[in-house]
Amino acid sequence: MLPSFEELKKNTTCPECKGTNITLGYTFGEGGIHKKLNVLGMDAYRQVTHTTMLVCKTCGYVIKAFAVEPEKLP
Repeated sequence: MLPSFEELKKNTTCPECKGTNITLGYTFGEGGIHKKLNVLGMDAYRQVTHTTMLVCKTCGYVIKAFAVEPEKLP
């Protein structure tokens, strides 16, 4: 279980610019986490969850990324 956003924000400093203006970002669709399958001898991928990221609003650096539903990962 992820800590609350306010707790993460309070305890996070950007390693690139040392900024403290942190926000949340999300990936969906092609940016999600996929698992590799083999369908009829060919590689295929299926999304199993999406990602939440802590992003520095000053420089855009992605500080941390978390799988939203890690229990779905293979």
